[in-house]
Amino acid sequence: MWPFTFTDAIQPLLGDATLTHADTVRAGAVVLAGGRSRRMGQPKAHLHFGSETMLHRVVRILQQVVAPIVVVSAPGQSLPPLPSGVRQTSDAVPDRGPLEGLAAGLGALQAECDAAYVCSCDAPLLRAAFVQKMVRLLNNHHIAEASFKSIARSLKAALSFDPRQGENISSTKGTISG
Repeated sequence: MWPFTFTDAIQPLLGDATLTHADTVRAGAVVLAGGRSRRMGQPKAHLHFGSETMLHRVVRILQQVVAPIVVVSAPGQSLPPLPSGVRQTSDAVPDRGPLEGLAAGLGALQAECDAAYVCSCDAPLLRAAFVQKMVRLLNNHHIAEASFKSIARSLKAALSFDPRQGENISSTKGTISG
C-alpha cells in the first residue's frame, strides 16, 4: 500500500494558488481519440473500463468541469456514440499523429474558449478535481509544471529497481528473489 496519495504528494506544491480570474476563464476540453491502435488491436475509444468505454468515462469526468468538449478522431474512424453536447471533429490530414488532432480540436474550440484541457481517450484514471485545479492554475504554469514533475518523479522512483538489492524485490509480503 502506498504510504501517501498523489494528492498528498503534490498538495505542498499547489498550496493556495488561485487565479484572480479563475471564475471567468472559459475552458473547454479536447479529447484525442484518433490513432490506429496497432498495439491494442482495437480502437482505444471502444475499450471498456468497468461499465463504460474509456472514451465515455473521460468525457463524463470532463463534463463535470469544462464545456464545450470536442472529441477528435482520425478521418473515417468510428467512435462510440457521444453524449449530448459533445462534438466530434477529425484530423484535417490523416496519419500525422496527435499534433494534427490537437490542431483540429483547438481549432474547433477557438471561438468559444480561452483555454482547453487536452487529454487522450485512454486516461480512465483522470479526476475532475485535477482538471479543475489545472484550469485554476492556468497562469501559474510553474506550479502546474511542478505538479506533473512530482508525479513523474514519484512514479519513476516507485517503478525503479534499487541496484543495491540485486535481484531481490521488496514487497509487503517480504522479499521476492529472482
